Amino acid sequence: MNIIFVPSKCYEARHEGDCKSHPKSTYFYFDIQQGSCLKYQACGHPLAELNMFWSLGDCRAECASPHSVKNIETKRTKKAFNKWRGSCESYIKRKGYPTPPLFNNYDECDEYCLIDP
Repeated sequence: MNIIFVPSKCYEARHEGDCKSHPKSTYFYFDIQQGSCLKYQACGHPLAELNMFWSLGDCRAECASPHSVKNIETKRTKKAFNKWRGSCESYIKRKGYPTPPLFNNYDECDEYCLIDP
């Protein structure tokens, strides 16, 4: 079982905004029931604390898992930094998600991504 940690705003209801002072536009929000980002119409502008995003890519980067992790490591599997777990893991490309920086092994990933306290 994979556990994915996401910001608390991803669990909030989508933001509708103030339509008296802003026209409706197309945005994206994370639907926790479906576990994916969906398109919707709302008024206003996305703010950092709202479940409201300019693009599908922005929504996925914040709220949806950018990659799946294999249980068994193979030599051909690239490594990527999982920002929700704070560690480097095996990377599997998923259609529609941006590709993060990839590394040949855990050492390269750790050296590039982790900061010593």
